[in-house]
Amino acid sequence: MSTFNTIPPTAKAQPTPHKVFIPEEKVAEMKQLLKLSKIGPVTYENLHAEPTKGKFGLTREWLSTAKEEWLAFAW
Repeated sequence: MSTFNTIPPTAKAQPTPHKVFIPEEKVAEMKQLLKLSKIGPVTYENLHAEPTKGKFGLTREWLSTAKEEWLAFAW
């Protein structure tokens, strides 16, 4: 499995560090919207999704886990 934190030796350019500034009120707004967002009920399609095969999209479990991780992330 490849790692995304290692620059390939054949790369023609090296990345340079940069900083991103997002106002705290925008971060707070995003967190609030994320908390208020609802995940739909379990259906056949979101229970048996196969994203790698392009079938039905994401699973409800994946979306719920992503939401929990985003809420726990140290923004």
